[in-house]
Amino acid sequence: MKICITILLAAVLCLGLFACAGEPYEPTEQIPTTTTETTQPMPDAPFAPINASEVAHISITTLPGDLRLHREYYSPENITWVVDYINSLEFEGIYELDTVYLGMGWVIKITFHDDISMTYHHFGNLFFSEEGGPRWRMTYEQASLFEGLIQANPSDTGA
Repeated sequence: MKICITILLAAVLCLGLFACAGEPYEPTEQIPTTTTETTQPMPDAPFAPINASEVAHISITTLPGDLRLHREYYSPENITWVVDYINSLEFEGIYELDTVYLGMGWVIKITFHDDISMTYHHFGNLFFSEEGGPRWRMTYEQASLFEGLIQANPSDTGA
């Protein structure tokens, strides 16, 4: 009986060690979230449209950082679908967020040919914001498309 317990304990310890063997996740950025929401009236256009022909590179990462979903896009085809997605988003209003949102987030960094860059945050299937700007509530139907587009379009070299 002692041997069975010892073997069982060793197996549990081994599983614990293997499960924790990866690098620990250390968040570099808080994902804003909400438990109470307030809506402000929406202006006509929350973001200036992006012209895909002016974009040199798009980097997409996740919060928390899942490297399997990290994407780097240089090709006009991939740049165009990301820009078209952002330009087509419809918003339901600005939401004031007063607590931490625990859902997954995307960080979309767009670098233009003149080396100016813009960063957007796509929080799960709920919110979208330009870095430092207000968080806009997206329609669920549009917001839920993004991960499928990411899965269908691996990184490219632009060659």
